[in-house]
Amino acid sequence: MGKQGLVWLKANATVPGVVVLFVAAWMIMLAVQNGEAGAAWVQAIGSVAAILAAWWLANGQAQREREHARREEARLRIERKYQRLASDAAECSRVFYLASEFSFLLMRISTAKSELQLRPVQRWSVPMHDLLGRLSYTAGLAHAQSVMVFELRQELLKLMDTFQLDGTENWLIRFVCDFENVRDRVAHIESAAQIAMNEAEVRLRKGGATGVPGDMFTAQALGLSDH
Repeated sequence: MGKQGLVWLKANATVPGVVVLFVAAWMIMLAVQNGEAGAAWVQAIGSVAAILAAWWLANGQAQREREHARREEARLRIERKYQRLASDAAECSRVFYLASEFSFLLMRISTAKSELQLRPVQRWSVPMHDLLGRLSYTAGLAHAQSVMVFELRQELLKLMDTFQLDGTENWLIRFVCDFENVRDRVAHIESAAQIAMNEAEVRLRKGGATGVPGDMFTAQALGLSDH
């Protein structure tokens, strides 16, 4: 046996394989030394060895299949967990940008108010109704994000109601008071939405921090490990 053969044996030899080789060599020696009686013993032992080998192969295949099924189940669980984390991050980002858009609209109104350009009211009708439409869509949002969007919508409706009173007595005084209340509330919601968004992004980064080839994430990284 050459050097390459020795290298192959070292790389591929297993305990069951060595045992089989030893038993085969022993049976050959038995057959040679004992003639017909030895041949009968070799045949009997060979039959038993064949049965044991078949069982060993079948058991090994079953173990490999169970291991494959376990890994596949873990992979699917990890994918679902990561998808939920990504969805949560997207929801939080959406709410934060809605709140930021509302804040930007309030800033524009505040600037116009200080420059005595608040009228005509129709100037703000389109952007407010446009924002109202986006705040009316909460499908797919988690409860916390749905509450924030609902509160933003309520504040916008208050502002729109105040605009509808344009031209009435003391309207500007009432508008200034209502406007400040709405702005404070929206700023508070925007701050809470930003915190929620940052936390969701941190969870998403942690979820993908430890991975395996193929951009799959380990069960331990996503809190799915059984250990």
